[in-house]
Amino acid sequence: MKEYLERHSSIKVKGENMTKQKSIIIALALASSFLSGCTHQYKWKEYPISDRIPNNSVLQVRTPVAVINGQTDNKVKEIGRIGAHKYQGSEQQLSQAIVDHLKKELAKNSIQVDDGSSKKLYIKVEHANLVQGVWQVRADMEVIVTTGDRIAYKFEIQNSTPTTVPRAYNGAVATAVVDILNNPKIQAYLRK
Repeated sequence: MKEYLERHSSIKVKGENMTKQKSIIIALALASSFLSGCTHQYKWKEYPISDRIPNNSVLQVRTPVAVINGQTDNKVKEIGRIGAHKYQGSEQQLSQAIVDHLKKELAKNSIQVDDGSSKKLYIKVEHANLVQGVWQVRADMEVIVTTGDRIAYKFEIQNSTPTTVPRAYNGAVATAVVDILNNPKIQAYLRK
């Protein structure tokens, strides 16, 4: 009986040691992942804006429009960070998100979109940055829109949200589309 108790008590001690070791390993792994952080790739998701843009009865666009990504730099970089979460993307990717959203909004308003059209809008995100506040994050973007007449218009875009980095950028993309379509000089170009 004594041998039996000693044998089982040593197993119990070994089991407790193994459980402690596993707990320590798990805690170290969690701490390591927290300190090194998680990296996420930004992917654009459409943010609804149809009530904030003029329809074609106001715009009066009669000919097709080409909307082209003017940003050639596709270097992936960190575009934002919250705690241990890092978000990566590129200015070309953000430019393409604006292009895609702008094309959708034009098509919704019965404006023909044709990449071969002589009436062109080149969209280029020059700079994108995330500003973290106490209760919100803000995506800042500098967007240059160049018409087929080679006239460039600069838009300083800011969008704040109390939620996530992707939502801040999705809202900034939507804000850029709203600002572009509400700009009187771009409207005049589209009417020509």
